[in-house]
Amino acid sequence: MKLELTSPEYLVFYITLFTVIGYIDGCSRERSRVVRRVITEKIYPLYKSVQAEIPDTCILNKERDIYAIQEDQKYNEPPNKWYCNICGKGFIAEYYLDLHFTNRHKEYIRQGEDVLCLADYCDLYRCDIVAGIQTAEFWDISLCLEEDMEDIKQRCKEVFSTCVPQGLSKNATLTLEEGLNEIVCNFHSCKKYWETPLEKPRDVSVMYTVFTVFTFIVLIIYYCIGYQYYYTDTFTDMYEPSFKPSYKLPNQQVRQRIVNTDS
Repeated sequence: MKLELTSPEYLVFYITLFTVIGYIDGCSRERSRVVRRVITEKIYPLYKSVQAEIPDTCILNKERDIYAIQEDQKYNEPPNKWYCNICGKGFIAEYYLDLHFTNRHKEYIRQGEDVLCLADYCDLYRCDIVAGIQTAEFWDISLCLEEDMEDIKQRCKEVFSTCVPQGLSKNATLTLEEGLNEIVCNFHSCKKYWETPLEKPRDVSVMYTVFTVFTFIVLIIYYCIGYQYYYTDTFTDMYEPSFKPSYKLPNQQVRQRIVNTDS
């Protein structure tokens, strides 16, 4: 059955399509990645330490992350080679792999009412600060007021209140609550706002570039010295002989001295 462009089925199809595309385009992969890193490196180990499962209603639940499936299909080969584990294609940067996922593997993007964009919670996780994009200036610290921080700190605690599962022991519940506050919410204070819960990653690409440039310079110097030594007279002409050869008497004078000695 062929659908007309004005048929109700076509209209429903395009409304659904543009809704999904708009939602995907409106969710920043880069900022979502910052939130996901905090969750993976800090929060998941916290739950593991008390042997607790993350509730389905919690924003930390991996099953609600719109990009979780695609992120699991990435393989990074240092310093900056990225591969798609779905089809095997390689890319020179993670940015191009993200474009590849959006264009070629949209079926691996989660959909549904419970799906969420982690980047929507960047105000709680302070994404720009954690990513190193934004740093504190003098007036940011000097004019900071704790009263201004209190509202977002309370909202943070309310969001994570749904992330403590029921039925845990009192100690496990307290550990989770304090741990979540320490990792995320407590940073909303004038004293800690510009700090990060994560260790700063080493920039492998910069280190690789510096090493390459250094090696190249060493090779050039080695080549110049070797060329000058083996193929030119530069090194031999730089120095005068350290001594002059001794003077030899003509043969006739030598013989005359021998005769005089014998006589």
